[in-house]
Amino acid sequence: GSRFADELAQGADPLSASARAAFRHLSALFGQAQQRHPALAEPAVPEELRQPGKPRPSRGLQLVADGVGSWASSISVQDAALAASLAQSATHLRRLAGLVAA
Repeated sequence: GSRFADELAQGADPLSASARAAFRHLSALFGQAQQRHPALAEPAVPEELRQPGKPRPSRGLQLVADGVGSWASSISVQDAALAASLAQSATHLRRLAGLVAA
């Protein structure tokens, strides 16, 4: 995910900075989740990211958001508040990345 956030054009689109900030926020929440629940499996890597070539940075961020958003449900029983924050942050990132791609 960091690679995609770093590749968003610096200054080319005013929403790029917002998408990068949303990614950083999602990453911080994911780090908290890993610290609090180290036994949980990592999010699944979307099939599109396993294919040869790489998607545009905005599409890559959308895929990361989808993966983490889906993974958030795996901690909802143990930590409902953090799971909700992760899901909401993933939704924000997905939407912002989609606007950058437009």
